[in-house]
Amino acid sequence: MMDVIYLGIVALFVSQNRGFEQTQPRLITPLHIISFGINNFLIDVSSMRYQYEAYEEANLS
Repeated sequence: MMDVIYLGIVALFVSQNRGFEQTQPRLITPLHIISFGINNFLIDVSSMRYQYEAYEEANLS
């Protein structure tokens, strides 16, 4: 009887750990992709602003 309870507890922990490994990337990778895209967009916008300021200075002089 104790062996069955012990095996049930082990199976519960194994299934929880396996489920955690399967669901965790699905939660993390979209957030990583979104934050990566936002960071790249902000870098592009700031570099375009600096290029435009340099372009204006070159045309004014």
